Amino acid sequence: MRALNTHPSPSRFSPTRLIHNKLFLGSLVAAIIVALGGTAAAYMALSRTVTVSVDGKESQVRTFGDNVGEVLASKGIEPDSHDSVVPSVDTPVNDGSRIAVRLGRPLALSIDGNKRTLWTTATKVSSALSQLGLRIGNAELSVSRSATIDRSGM
Repeated sequence: MRALNTHPSPSRFSPTRLIHNKLFLGSLVAAIIVALGGTAAAYMALSRTVTVSVDGKESQVRTFGDNVGEVLASKGIEPDSHDSVVPSVDTPVNDGSRIAVRLGRPLALSIDGNKRTLWTTATKVSSALSQLGLRIGNAELSVSRSATIDRSGM
């Protein structure tokens, strides 16, 4: 009768032996470090840092977008016809590009009984009146000229 060998033979593959092999571990760690470094370098090379200003509030964006529209989409901003975007959405971007967005706001007016809604990118009533070319002098307004117009309008 033959005795069973409970220890693996030296010629067989053994993960335990590989783990104890310092050269193998060193090589594995080096390969992981190189892979992570390469990934970081590729990210830095392919992405761009762009400054985006939305209604005067600036933020830096790291993006893979090739043009203004793609950069804005990556921030969840989809400009419509009432918004102002400079440069235009199809303009290519480079590292260090600057994008300015002024969001449109509806402004409901009633002047001498005539009601109409106009759109403005201004954030203050006084600026909106000026932007829209409304010369109302000392007329009384239902809100302060210094009042803020939020994104939903006024």
